[in-house]
Amino acid sequence: MQKLRWLKSVSLTPSDPEHDYALPGDLAIDSEGRVVGYAMPAAPTGALDLEYVLGASGWLPMSYLIRVARNHARSVADLHRAGLVRGDLPNSLVTDAGAVFEVDLDSVACYENGLNYSCNTGKWEYAAPELIPVLESCNFRSMTGHDVWALGVVIFQLVMAGVHPFDCHWLGAGDRPKLTERVQSGLWPYGRRHADVEPKRDAPDYDQLPSELRQLFGRLFDRGALAPEKRPDIEDVVDVLDALDTGDDVTLSPEAWEVVRIGGGPPARRHSRSDVSRLEKPLAAASLLAAGAAAVWSGVVSAPVAPVGVVSELFSGPNFVSGSGQSPRDNLGEEQWLSSVSSSTPPPFPVHLYELEAAASGETPTLWQILRRRTR
Repeated sequence: MQKLRWLKSVSLTPSDPEHDYALPGDLAIDSEGRVVGYAMPAAPTGALDLEYVLGASGWLPMSYLIRVARNHARSVADLHRAGLVRGDLPNSLVTDAGAVFEVDLDSVACYENGLNYSCNTGKWEYAAPELIPVLESCNFRSMTGHDVWALGVVIFQLVMAGVHPFDCHWLGAGDRPKLTERVQSGLWPYGRRHADVEPKRDAPDYDQLPSELRQLFGRLFDRGALAPEKRPDIEDVVDVLDALDTGDDVTLSPEAWEVVRIGGGPPARRHSRSDVSRLEKPLAAASLLAAGAAAVWSGVVSAPVAPVGVVSELFSGPNFVSGSGQSPRDNLGEEQWLSSVSSSTPPPFPVHLYELEAAASGETPTLWQILRRRTR
């Protein structure tokens, strides 16, 4: 309770209007003077957990992702300037304009002015190598350098379609080590210093990232993996992202933001084949529909079934293959494609599987029967 009272007294003014903090406000006191709760600022309308943006990072515009990364870095930098350690990263909400709202700040750490408030919590996939052995004990001191590591993982995932920096294709003997073991050993597959690992085969092309970002990641995950003193500090991270941010309005359309919310959307990098059949994607979609319909018939799934974003991706929008064997994506440059999901051109709507007409008793519908049945 002492920490809550102290947090209520913390004065933290964001250095930028595009990030804010859900610090505890008024305390709720019962009749015996005990703190039983506290009020916090309301979250921005429509804001989503950062996890949703990471899940859609493979198709969202790079300008939007850089804005989210920049705002996240600035918010952490402000906390550090105030003598606070964020600790449990990531823990934030994001808006359709890329603004960042830090939540769960009751876990921040502070060791200044005689205070000794620890965080004692963290997330395995975002933990720095030196934290991993003690993370489960919940008895450790989170430091600003640990924040920078976790923030670096978030930024990497934003610009690399959700891929973790230590995700890899294993070339060594035996089974691939666990993610935490690879982090502790510094087996970063993009540094080309470890013969046992290489980038995941389905990962985006790392070399297409801006050189400033690649240098930042190299300092953090390669040279700094096992040598914390070689890692960049938070101001280095902010400087790189500030330089990469265009300053333009990156607000997503309501349709695009809804697709982020439900977890759908088109892939960012689709490699076309000139001999692709016009029926390839419709048949794949039909298979998905058939599986869903069969589940309804069998009683495994109650109808209506939840939105199926992947079916929408297969049936409509800029990924649909034309008679020439090409999609509109094939005629666009990468930046043009990424901008196609901005406010000017919304992504395809997801389609829904609704309850199908009842099948005859004991009937096992064929694919053709399923597709011919009308929805109610």
